[in-house]
Amino acid sequence: DGFDSGNSTVVILAATNRPDVLDKALLRAGRIDRRVHVPYPDIRSREAILKVHSEKVPMEEDVNLGRIARGTPGFTGADLANLINEAAINASKNGASQVTIHDFEEARDKIILGKEMKTIVLTDFEREVTAYHEAGHALVTLLNPIETDPLHKVTIMPRAKALGVTWSLPERDKHTISKNEMIARIMVALGGRAAEELIFNRLESGAHSDFETATEVARAMVCSYGMSEKLGPLVYEQNQLGENTYSEATAQTIDEEMRAILDKCYKQVLSILTTNKDKLEKLAKALLDKETMYAGEIYELLGITSREEHLFH
Repeated sequence: DGFDSGNSTVVILAATNRPDVLDKALLRAGRIDRRVHVPYPDIRSREAILKVHSEKVPMEEDVNLGRIARGTPGFTGADLANLINEAAINASKNGASQVTIHDFEEARDKIILGKEMKTIVLTDFEREVTAYHEAGHALVTLLNPIETDPLHKVTIMPRAKALGVTWSLPERDKHTISKNEMIARIMVALGGRAAEELIFNRLESGAHSDFETATEVARAMVCSYGMSEKLGPLVYEQNQLGENTYSEATAQTIDEEMRAILDKCYKQVLSILTTNKDKLEKLAKALLDKETMYAGEIYELLGITSREEHLFH
């Protein structure tokens, strides 16, 4: 095919984030037939990457790169380099000579959640709705500590398109997830809307991204992980054009199973928040006052037994 391979060796390297859409002809034996899967770095690799990129960055003694690595699951090498850079920029803006743990936290939140939008002015009612919404997420997390990641902090300071954020940090890298954990993720996602309905008896638009999360998890349970009683352990996929590879009747059953999961979770969340309405109101009022609260403060405020916090705080 035009390569001079008589006296030389030609090696072709290629990289892609979408191996599923490659033409099979490319991958036949004798062509590009050797595959090297490059996963996201694990916790030890993330710590090593952070050490490399932070060598010339002055940091306070209490900055623990191991803890930062634990709080950045799913970060690529480029993300970690950007984390160091953003933390240094934040310290510089504050006139500090060393990077602190708070600079790293702000940098991580900026990368994941977007920049804090201090120019957005909310009405008193919007702030109140946001406070109850985030308190709903947080309370569902705290009251189901076995199946959820540890709560890290809650804020009603707007970031990017979010008016508030409830943030949890995993204790370790997870390679599998149980059905109970997936149900818990759905319940936490629905906690904001349930709190709004319970307190204000009205529906707001701020739960859109929460519904996306809940729907995505429910679809994975039904279509990918065999967690549907009606459909069983089969995988239901779409083709490269986004078209269903299954019948209309199966598509209807998938929708019914997803709705059943979401409806059951929402009823459970409403029941939890109704039973603990006093805690919900106490946390929301504290958020209106402080705007940002860390897990330790919330545990103390609500009198809930604390999980040991290892990350950032």
